[in-house]
Amino acid sequence: MSNSTGGLHLLIKNRNFLLLFFGRLVSSVGSAIFIIAILWSAAAEIGGVGAVSTVLSTIAVTNIIFSPFAGVWADRWKKKNILVITDLTSGGILILLGIFFGTYFYQIWVLIITIFGLQICGTLFGPALLSLIPIIVNDDELSQANAMISMTDRLSQLIGMAIGGVIVSLVGIKWQILIDGMTFIFSAVSEMFIKTEEKGRKKEEAEKNGMIFSEIKDGFKVIWTNVQLKGLITLETLDDFFGTNIFVFLPVLASEILKVGPGEYGIMQTMLGAGSFVTALVLSSIKEINEVRSTNVILGFGRSIPGFSWYS
Repeated sequence: MSNSTGGLHLLIKNRNFLLLFFGRLVSSVGSAIFIIAILWSAAAEIGGVGAVSTVLSTIAVTNIIFSPFAGVWADRWKKKNILVITDLTSGGILILLGIFFGTYFYQIWVLIITIFGLQICGTLFGPALLSLIPIIVNDDELSQANAMISMTDRLSQLIGMAIGGVIVSLVGIKWQILIDGMTFIFSAVSEMFIKTEEKGRKKEEAEKNGMIFSEIKDGFKVIWTNVQLKGLITLETLDDFFGTNIFVFLPVLASEILKVGPGEYGIMQTMLGAGSFVTALVLSSIKEINEVRSTNVILGFGRSIPGFSWYS
């Protein structure tokens, strides 16, 4: 049975995974739409390149600070509770931002605080989600469940970016932000109906203050002693550091150079999502590690082409 067929069968027969899947899909689509709206707002209404850079820097710095702790915290607390609380918090933050949009309070510092809060919630949500999947599905269905969740992330990015600019054009940024807030509330309500039996860690273990840092230290030791893992993380770090520039450039290119609206900017972002989706399909069909390496080299050269196009 293929992953896609097995995944659909899993959705039909496993109510808990169905609730998790659709809750994740809806909130992820909303998040992708929000990114379109907030970057466009930063570029066109608040402060151009500086505002966009500030928004993306806030996302990166928050992830760097909290990511090492997220997995440990997710291991200590009940995963379902983490999902519900973080989604409710994200929804509340976005609804407040939507209410403040267009008023005196809608300034760059408000965006920074908003994104900081959203990224903290997102950083906790990810490990909790991945830890909950093995609890609600059988061992022989785990690979299919992980593939479905991975597909959800890719698909939601593609859908969100495709319709994000259109929604901003039709209803405006304010209502788009409010809609995104409601998607998180929907996701939280969906997750409330998930039935799980989670075994929490012993209370005396959870109360040991130094244990969190000890577990984080052990994690870094594993990375440092594994040459392949260390190389992958280094490569991903370099890719994120240099590749993020395009997200700063696109909204400024659309609003200040091409003089187009959020709809056209959404099309640009859609192409990024489509490329990411196609790449995921190609890599998923490659089984030999040498073929994966060759493909990654080709993709690396492909990503460099837009940079040279400025000199043509």
